[in-house]
Amino acid sequence: MLRKINENTYVIGDTHLFHNNIIKYEPLRRKYLEEGAPSHEDWLIDRWNSVVRETDLVLHLGDFAFKPHLYAEYALFMNGKKILIIGNHDAKDISVYKDLFEFVISDGTVWIVRNNQITYLKTHHRLANGIVKTIGEYKILFSHYPIYPPEGEESPVTEELKKVFEKLNCNLNIHGHIHSKELNNPLLINASVEKIDFKPVKIKELIDRVRKR
Repeated sequence: MLRKINENTYVIGDTHLFHNNIIKYEPLRRKYLEEGAPSHEDWLIDRWNSVVRETDLVLHLGDFAFKPHLYAEYALFMNGKKILIIGNHDAKDISVYKDLFEFVISDGTVWIVRNNQITYLKTHHRLANGIVKTIGEYKILFSHYPIYPPEGEESPVTEELKKVFEKLNCNLNIHGHIHSKELNNPLLINASVEKIDFKPVKIKELIDRVRKR
């Protein structure tokens, strides 16, 4: 499944299904009320399915649902073959996701895809998970956490991911976690739902954004 990741793969992060307080923290999500959707979850699922077909591949950058043991099964209503990089809100219920996603990346693992060869390395933090793959001129680290977080939010997780980024000579980090916050760093692009119009976006579209900076 990891070999199939390419510029036409969809990416999204931080759907946070059934996180009741997320609208308080991220008021942009109130858009679902303006559009008359019956719920925040129905709205996100409809937006997802408006662009993703059953045959498409989607890389989810983590924090799929709040209380995954209750709500992870909503992945069944979302089109596509799905890969999940475990985020902080997913970590307590990893086993639930393994029955719903094609591939789940967890336990401090970074998978490295080079042509037809796949290897991995283990980090020193269970949340420092990711995928490294070259697409076009970019060697990309896909991760939940950004390698350079907002000031004051540095952590052992981000330090571990930064080490991986540097060790493998990556030049772009596609990440989630920080929602609507913006980091003015040429090495980063935020794929949290708030930054991609609340629906999956193709990797090539994110790369185009980077090229236009």
